[in-house]
Amino acid sequence: MDADHLYDCYQRYIKGNLTKTYLLLHGWEYSIVGLGALLVYYHPVLLACILAHLAHLAHVVTDHFVNKLHPLGYSITYRALKRFDGVS
Repeated sequence: MDADHLYDCYQRYIKGNLTKTYLLLHGWEYSIVGLGALLVYYHPVLLACILAHLAHLAHVVTDHFVNKLHPLGYSITYRALKRFDGVS
């Protein structure tokens, strides 16, 4: 299990909330914002974080197609607007 699923597991198995899916680090926007920030302010730690998230996106892309999600299913903005009511 990825560490970014811990909050969802807590919500589901400890609190019994079966209707919400957060997947807080599964968002396309983070890499885009990070790359934009890197253009303005270069720092090696920021670069490392962006590269790590881009590597994580390979996992997210695979999940996206295997789980047959809505095209915006792994957009954190889209999910927040839907109030995290599942991933569709």
